[in-house]
Amino acid sequence: MPLPRTLAGQFLLLQLVVLVLVVAVTSVVSVRQSDADFRDTRGARLRAAAAVLANTAAVQDALAARDSGRGAPPTGSLAFYVTQRQDDVGATTVYLTDPVGVVVASTDPTREGDTLVLGDGSAARGSTWIGDLVDRGSRVIAAAVPVYGGARAFTPRRPGRPPRQVGIAVVTETYPPLTERLSATRTDVLVVLGSGLALGLAGSVLLSRLIRRRTRGLEPAEIAALADQREALLTSIREGVVAVNDEGVLTVVSDSARDLLRLPPDAQGRALADLDVAPTVREVLAGTDDLLDVVLVVDGRTLVTNRNRVEAGGRRIGTITTLRDRTDCSRCAASSAPARA
Repeated sequence: MPLPRTLAGQFLLLQLVVLVLVVAVTSVVSVRQSDADFRDTRGARLRAAAAVLANTAAVQDALAARDSGRGAPPTGSLAFYVTQRQDDVGATTVYLTDPVGVVVASTDPTREGDTLVLGDGSAARGSTWIGDLVDRGSRVIAAAVPVYGGARAFTPRRPGRPPRQVGIAVVTETYPPLTERLSATRTDVLVVLGSGLALGLAGSVLLSRLIRRRTRGLEPAEIAALADQREALLTSIREGVVAVNDEGVLTVVSDSARDLLRLPPDAQGRALADLDVAPTVREVLAGTDDLLDVVLVVDGRTLVTNRNRVEAGGRRIGTITTLRDRTDCSRCAASSAPARA
């Protein structure tokens, strides 16, 4: 796609590119924030559901019996409790595992006997854990609460004899699809997009008008063409031309002027006060009044100088000084005189 030719069009295109990047970043941040909110709100509910399951006496007794080798727990009764927890909180899957994470009972019977890897393993060490899992290829948030050894484990015990962990209650819920999470942030993205587009369009138009006013209505291509023409003009004329702005900086130095005044190659763009030039040359270039055909001697060469003030909007912005070797002028005068008989 070709770039816009006008200054306003280029600014608008730049604004649109920045706006698209802002919207993309906003979408990513919104999705991550949505995930964090989902993790915080649902994680607390899942943890509460897992705690209820872990503190159910029948569940504790069944897992304690299994852990002590007194027989396998009645799968039907455990299935009732895990299904009840699933229905109460709308969980995706509910598990009861042994202390190392092997599934004893689940709302998905095909998972029985599988091993769940629960994050950093803190649930197997007796701590409550909430985090993300990949369960059967789906990303889920899970809450794991340790199950301790039967109802009798909560009767008074001798000091130093904590109850034995006999299992883990795990409740999981699948994250919403990406499209659903994006749709939840769609309103915010549309607000950012609409506001940014309106502000970008207004800013582009105002900035373009300001720059066009400063550049006298010229477009960038026209400014570049003028600069090229100026360079061609300065290199083609024999007279030396030196422009000094109001701050004493040489803004234009032609090749002829550099040669006539013995200026360094990098004189253009430097302050006149920083250049090592003769006092008479400095006086001519730094003056602010108009001069007409003033003779200046530089290294034995006699130069005729003319200086004119440059104004813009009624304000002086600098001077332009032209230089010409008087020998050239004398040669021109001699060639134009009539031949003697």
